[in-house]
Amino acid sequence: MHSELNSTSPRSGRKILKWIGRIAGAILAVLLLVAIIAVSRELLTRREDAKRFPQQGRKVDVGGYSLNLKLHWRRQANSDPRKRVEHARG
Repeated sequence: MHSELNSTSPRSGRKILKWIGRIAGAILAVLLLVAIIAVSRELLTRREDAKRFPQQGRKVDVGGYSLNLKLHWRRQANSDPRKRVEHARG
């Protein structure tokens, strides 16, 4: 009788594996759904932000970085219209 309690039948082992598979599948499905929702929300938010905050000025590539420059010109006598961008260390 004692040996009957400790041994598991092949059927109960299969049932356990079946339930583990179902639980793992459900967890993966939930994770996939969360990932799809997150990507969709990110894309919609980017589109909304592009409408709310349109680009002003000109986009310039400087050493692999994209800068948005908007220059305000106030012409003064004896002034040079060229501008210089300097690196600020800080």
